Amino acid sequence: MCTSIKAAEDLIRRRTSKIIGGYITEDLFKEKYRACYGNRMYSEGWWGGIENSSDKTTTFFVVKNELNPLDYRVIERLESQGYLWKQLIKDGGQWYVADNAGRMSIEEYICLRGLTPTREPGKKFPRVTGDDNLETCIDTFKRKGTLEKIAASIDIEDSFLNLYYVISNIDLICEDADGTPIYAEIKFKNGFTQNQYNGNKEKVGSKLVFGIDKFQVDNLFLPFYKCGMKVMNVILYDDVKQGCNVSQTVIFDFLREKENQNLIWKYKMIDPTEAFDTHTFSSGVTGWYGKTSRTVCCIPLREYRDLGDYSLPEEEKSSFPEGSWGICSDCGELKVIRTEHEHNREFFGCLDYDKHRKAVNRGEHRQ
Repeated sequence: MCTSIKAAEDLIRRRTSKIIGGYITEDLFKEKYRACYGNRMYSEGWWGGIENSSDKTTTFFVVKNELNPLDYRVIERLESQGYLWKQLIKDGGQWYVADNAGRMSIEEYICLRGLTPTREPGKKFPRVTGDDNLETCIDTFKRKGTLEKIAASIDIEDSFLNLYYVISNIDLICEDADGTPIYAEIKFKNGFTQNQYNGNKEKVGSKLVFGIDKFQVDNLFLPFYKCGMKVMNVILYDDVKQGCNVSQTVIFDFLREKENQNLIWKYKMIDPTEAFDTHTFSSGVTGWYGKTSRTVCCIPLREYRDLGDYSLPEEEKSSFPEGSWGICSDCGELKVIRTEHEHNREFFGCLDYDKHRKAVNRGEHRQ
């Protein structure tokens, strides 16, 4: 881990709260997962990407000093299909690359694989200023005792993973009832409207979708799927900023708005061999991707299900009633996905839509 709390804070302050807030979302999901499936294992610290070398080899890393049984199951399946994996461990303040054959220094591994940096080594990202939620993140990590672990992840990401790979973190590895590993991609977001066109480029309708990064689908989801593992997209649904193309609400703003209210968790098992519609966002929307664009695979919201074990006692359920996507700010009814058949358009409507229209017409908006 980092040599001091101060050093850990310095590393974390080089990320925005919207990015670093992903750790908060993952912690919330772990709480949900433990509540629903307390006897099942999970694993953190996994990454996957393509090395910047002449071979362009897909490589999976697990960043932790001690592996658990679920990690070994993932490794066994990756090896069965010939995928390269390595363990990244920190010992005496130095990072090492390890596998079943032993370990070597990061520098030795770079030389062995013929890796080329994508930017100037040693260059630090600038400190983020004017982001009050970032300090809230840091305080939360301190309270949970995860500050140094998160900083260590950022350290190896900046000094090695993002420097020599086109890479993405794997949010969590879960397991099903039979012990099969599940790649869980966990995000806090709302959906966006994707327009549909015919062969003449005429608009013929629209649907509500979630976007999943196409790089992850093609280069990370697919290897897991080919190795006999499962892939699950988990959404903490942002019903506070509903209607925006991409969620602009930082997780803490959302949680303050949702105080004492149930959170909406949705999931879908993903088959990465499916032919998905795609959508490309500009850098102005994605932020984290700098000056480049970002292409996502579009998954219809209608295909997501409520996450949870409904054999749990009523007081332990934390999701909304099945099929609902939030509370209407106009009439207070539960919102569901509706279809305007005349224009083949999907939209969010209330469970009692007639009541909703009467409320809107009378100007009876919820306070």
